[in-house]
Amino acid sequence: MNNTITEVAFEIDKPNARNRVFTRKAAENAIDKYRPSIENRRAMGELFVLRNENDSIDCGNMVNLANVSHIITKLDINASGQVTVVAEILETPSGKMFQKLMQTNKHKFSYRLIGSLVDEKIDEAEFIAIDLIIYPQQKPCDCSSIIKNEENND
Repeated sequence: MNNTITEVAFEIDKPNARNRVFTRKAAENAIDKYRPSIENRRAMGELFVLRNENDSIDCGNMVNLANVSHIITKLDINASGQVTVVAEILETPSGKMFQKLMQTNKHKFSYRLIGSLVDEKIDEAEFIAIDLIIYPQQKPCDCSSIIKNEENND
């Protein structure tokens, strides 16, 4: 089983889900500040499983070690403005859960940060964590056989 995942976490100068824009300067500064944590293997992230893409999470400004699923090993901005994350999936309960769920469910990286906004642009920021988010792909349940079986037992 592959223990690393590489994906685009976000794009520079494009609105995120909350309609906020990460400027190149702010992203470069945030990555530079986060780099020592990456190099010292302290850049940990949590796994969150949401009901759907519109769900929100309140994960706070600290990493809960009980939910840690991965360590960020690389974080870079390419020429087209994509911020790419490489993460090592850990053998923790959350890491094992992610490995099982990632094959059949939509997932993405999501960043937590402390910073300032100017006109919905992230002006200055420091990463708290880069987390993994899973959106389970639920199929509608066909309950007709259950209903028919109950009708026959009356």
